[in-house]
Amino acid sequence: MSNPLLTIPHADARRRIHIRSVGDRASYSLGVTARPIMADSVAEAVDQALAGIGYEEAVIIYEGRAS
Repeated sequence: MSNPLLTIPHADARRRIHIRSVGDRASYSLGVTARPIMADSVAEAVDQALAGIGYEEAVIIYEGRAS
């Protein structure tokens, strides 16, 4: 039986956005090793990250968990 994730087009090609809470603020990065960028809230971090990748489809990883 084949892996169903491999049959979904672009399943592995989606960008990863990493969001972390930092006190009462949040940070985001566009990769595990990328430099984090600060935002005032988690919602603002998501908005800024999506704008940074041109609003293409992405996987959001919050505090280390994909959602």
